[in-house]
Amino acid sequence: RGVTSCLPQEHDLTCFLANETVDWLRHRRQDKPFFLKLAFVQPHVPLVGDPQWAEYYADANIDIPALDAIESDVDVWRGYLNSLNKHSQAQTITEEFVRRGTRQYFAMISLLDQAIGTVLSQLKAADQLNNTWIIMSSDHGEMLGSHKLWAKMDFYNGSVQVPLIVCPPNSSTDMAPFGQVSEALTASLDITTTLADIADVAPPEGCRGQSLLPALHGKTIGRDALYSYISGFGAIRDDQYRFTMHRASGSPCELFDLSADPGEDLNLVRDAAHRDRIVHYTDLLQQME
Repeated sequence: RGVTSCLPQEHDLTCFLANETVDWLRHRRQDKPFFLKLAFVQPHVPLVGDPQWAEYYADANIDIPALDAIESDVDVWRGYLNSLNKHSQAQTITEEFVRRGTRQYFAMISLLDQAIGTVLSQLKAADQLNNTWIIMSSDHGEMLGSHKLWAKMDFYNGSVQVPLIVCPPNSSTDMAPFGQVSEALTASLDITTTLADIADVAPPEGCRGQSLLPALHGKTIGRDALYSYISGFGAIRDDQYRFTMHRASGSPCELFDLSADPGEDLNLVRDAAHRDRIVHYTDLLQQME
């Protein structure tokens, strides 16, 4: 993990996808509205930054998360954690190993930012920023050594918390000011409903997303809770707690107070003071089956 590409920046997949997008925008029918989904692959393992941005971050002082592996006395969850440790090759994770990988990860993100700028520049040159909605998000995060894990496939913040940016057309005058940040609980499936709302059509049948547009008009959005499912486990997260359960047996595995413990270090699942809360979350997850 954590090496610099031998290819120049212009041959990086990120730049290729951005350049292909610009070419499509230039040659599309200008008298028709368009919908464009640009699916970048990076940043993603293997962590290989392009030479220019890798050099920029070569000596960067990177903060390293705590590299303590998670321990559990819940057999089924401990078994899953062991599989994650094996996948992450936890025995190789040292501060320097994580620092090298994170520098390359940052390089990949910076190239992504550059590529998005290339696309936005084309939209501006074509005078399309005044009537184009832009939504940017990701499908998952990256643990980057936190809890001595790499990649994803877990419920920790590094894996499940992703960016979500909604940018209305420059011509929109009835929207809240640019640059606002919402702490509301939202999910990726909300993007589908938001796009339908923008187009003034009904969302697809069965879609459980919520439109994010009210937030741009200064209104309250969000959910009471978010749900996730991975490899036989379910998790629920509200504005304070995150709870994990084995779906087949109903065994509680983890409970974290995200307000007091944002790093998800203190598992409260055996704390008798939270027994009623655990029963409540278990019931909610079983109702989602």
